[in-house]
Amino acid sequence: MNFPLHAGAVLQLERSQAHYLYNVLRLREGQKIVVIGTDGIPFVAELGPRSQRTCTVLTEAGELDREPHLKVRLYVPLLKGDKLELAAQKAVELGVGEIVLYSAERSIAKWNKNADQKIARLQKIMLEAARQCRRQKAPELRGVLSFPEVLEEKAPGIFAWEQERSSSLNQCLQHFQSAAELALLTGPEGGLSPREVNTLIDAGWRPVTLGARILRAETAAITLLACTMFAMGEMG
Repeated sequence: MNFPLHAGAVLQLERSQAHYLYNVLRLREGQKIVVIGTDGIPFVAELGPRSQRTCTVLTEAGELDREPHLKVRLYVPLLKGDKLELAAQKAVELGVGEIVLYSAERSIAKWNKNADQKIARLQKIMLEAARQCRRQKAPELRGVLSFPEVLEEKAPGIFAWEQERSSSLNQCLQHFQSAAELALLTGPEGGLSPREVNTLIDAGWRPVTLGARILRAETAAITLLACTMFAMGEMG
């Protein structure tokens, strides 16, 4: 929900929300669900009649503790087709805290038109993914940043580079064990350019290898995040 909640509030469900609850989950009037406001506090609510598409907030549900302790900011380049949507959806499921879109030198996709509509669609996909995996908050989405703007961001982190041979992700993460936030970055279909790689390293970013096999751009983003969350104790 797009506002803080309180006991007694009657919420009007969107059509897509009502469809998910009544048709997909097959819930009925009087059954209990968990709703979460912008402040991340979960409440128990009771479903109203299907025709009215409402639910009534009852009481706080208590801490669900489904949000990672580590906030990961994932920098993903513009990707062609539905690859970006796939990467964003899976990143939400894996626990990403924020996704930042950027334009790389070798990005095939160029958002010269309808950028706002594409951002809105990605936000919807991320919200649905957060709902599906029962996260307390939908991660933030920012962009599209230029590469120089990425370098101006506050926290250097780790980037995957297919030509890196000596530095593994696990080794690199040892330097970030006490971090509350961590930035990750992956390149586009054609990989990061030599200039981009050198600029990242000069800015304090650490290159890592994801193994001997060359991964697709969307696979690299998902893999880098998944391996990081596992190594940092966020996946059991």
